[in-house]
Amino acid sequence: MRESVITKSSFKAVLAFIIIAALCVAAFSPLFAAKTAVAEAWPDTYAVTYEYNMGFTPVAGSYTVVYDGKTYDSNIPASLGAVESSEPGMRFAGFEIDGESVATFENDTFTVTDAEFFGTAGGTVKLTPVFEAIQYTINYSLGENPPAGASNPNTVTTYDVLDNPIALLAPQAAGKTGYWTLNGAPISLINKNIVASLSGNQIDLVAQWDDEEYTLTVLVEREAPIVHTVTAGTLISACIGSFVPDAPAGLTFLGWAIDGEMIDINATVIAEDVTINAVFGKPSVRVSITIIKPNYKDPTQTISTIASVTTDEGTYDPEDLYNMYTSRENLPGMELDTVVWSADDTGENATSKKGDSDPRNIAANKGIANSITCTFKLINYTITVQYFYDLDGDNVADDLNGDGVADRVANNKTVTQPYGSTYKIESPVVDGLSCQGALR
Repeated sequence: MRESVITKSSFKAVLAFIIIAALCVAAFSPLFAAKTAVAEAWPDTYAVTYEYNMGFTPVAGSYTVVYDGKTYDSNIPASLGAVESSEPGMRFAGFEIDGESVATFENDTFTVTDAEFFGTAGGTVKLTPVFEAIQYTINYSLGENPPAGASNPNTVTTYDVLDNPIALLAPQAAGKTGYWTLNGAPISLINKNIVASLSGNQIDLVAQWDDEEYTLTVLVEREAPIVHTVTAGTLISACIGSFVPDAPAGLTFLGWAIDGEMIDINATVIAEDVTINAVFGKPSVRVSITIIKPNYKDPTQTISTIASVTTDEGTYDPEDLYNMYTSRENLPGMELDTVVWSADDTGENATSKKGDSDPRNIAANKGIANSITCTFKLINYTITVQYFYDLDGDNVADDLNGDGVADRVANNKTVTQPYGSTYKIESPVVDGLSCQGALR
């Protein structure tokens, strides 16, 4: 078995290292030196009474005074002690005399930097307290179970009362309203009043989350607004149901609008504060139109089509309604013959009858048969045939007698026929001549 052996020279080396290390600690650690300095009683050559400018009084406690490698921990004058700041967020940092620092304070220990602090034997020293701002660290927590995508938009992580107050930006998450709390209470601003309640220098903020809520304001003419508070993503119809407001006289409820645009409340979700307006207007009336037109191939036969127009309640004659029919087909060779009501007026104070064209007040859901019949007819055209000489075959009528007027072979023939019909005109017989063709 091999044993470790420490020789005399190696022992001296180890001992030297330990001594050097101890000296380094003592040289570079004033706190260590202060704690290991020999404690002494307060000398008789020092002041026995301390007073404070600005009316401060010392806080009773066990204090230590360190100066020039000596520590005084007994017989210290009872009038010497730390004082408390009257301003939130400030801490006592030591004393000065005539604007010059004479002592600093930390952990119940006065570290004297100027012997003027001690005064003279049995005398009184008047000190001016010095205060400094406490540096607070701001810690942000999004909570134990933050919503998906939650974030903190704040970048400021420290505060002291010499800074401007800090307005906190609310934590963010889709569909949620976030806010910060300090010790369970909501907080939106960090200032000296906030830090006054803290026992340490940490400002621990915790996010709280609520479902995001918006207001839905329902406006109906001549009625008080109705305001609903709803969760984001709620359909408008889920708030107002089948509510139909009473319409003013002569009008009907048409629906709901946002900023003048009609909406479908069953398909519109609430994603912000929104106002909907009830829209009223004249009731709409659908008027049936029967169009009767002749058959080109056989004018004795007719073809019927059915169409319609929608308009407001009111007084119209049949032609007014037909002129609203903008989709009517092109009917070449035809013209409107008659436009009449297709049924009797069965409403109150009825005057118009089937087949007439008197103005009629049409209304929805009032027992009135609102329909018109439009009848078209074929347009008749007159065809006139003139017979002239063209002996030289240049397709220009000849002036045979030189009187400046084209000479006729025979009198004109005229025929009147409806559009689309076929007709025949017999040409006159002239000895030695034949009909070469027709010019229009």
